[in-house]
Amino acid sequence: MVFCACFVSVFVVTLVMHGNAQLVSGQQKNNHNMGYLKDFFSQRVQLVQNIMQVMDDVQTLKNDVYRLEAENVNLRQEIANMSSKVVRENERTLIAFYAYYSNHFKSLKKGQTFIFDSVETNLGQGYDETTGIFTAPASGLYAFTWTLTAAGTHIAGSSGKQYGEMNGVLTQNGVEKGSVIADTERQYDADASTGFVVLNTKAGDKIQIVSPWNGQGSMYSNDHFGRTSFSGFQIN
Repeated sequence: MVFCACFVSVFVVTLVMHGNAQLVSGQQKNNHNMGYLKDFFSQRVQLVQNIMQVMDDVQTLKNDVYRLEAENVNLRQEIANMSSKVVRENERTLIAFYAYYSNHFKSLKKGQTFIFDSVETNLGQGYDETTGIFTAPASGLYAFTWTLTAAGTHIAGSSGKQYGEMNGVLTQNGVEKGSVIADTERQYDADASTGFVVLNTKAGDKIQIVSPWNGQGSMYSNDHFGRTSFSGFQIN
């Protein structure tokens, strides 16, 4: 009986210890599984956070692209506006003319205006070939030049012993600003003279070349002997 009791006691203790071991083993497995699940979910949460950050970065880049595109449109518009303004300014400020006598002519009388009837250039439409007068379209600093070419022959209806001699005075609103003279001393002689002036000019000022006294003989104006001419342009 004593043996049986001892056997039963040992058996019961063994079952208890085995049960405890199984409980411990199960708890360890549960702990391991819980740790795995925590790591798994932690990784997934970090992955989601990374994806959300990437999406935020992409959205930020998209916003930057939209902003840059808008700035690019604005810059293009500003460049177009500036280009149009430059074109308008150039069109407005380009003032220049060049005219000459189309044929040889007799020297002018005192007070007559040289009428340069053949016009090569007339930007700004300031020169009038019917009057020989340049009317400044805009105020500014202008340069003017004129050339007289005297003939040593009576080629334009002149006669007598006197050959080509002519004075040409540039006037601004009737006031003398420059003067040149071309004078031949004998037959078959030729002479040319050129004047150049720079003038402060107001819009509406009238510039012309006038004969201050009676000229003599004839004046050349062709490709061979030279042109009697008048030109000018706005500097600024």
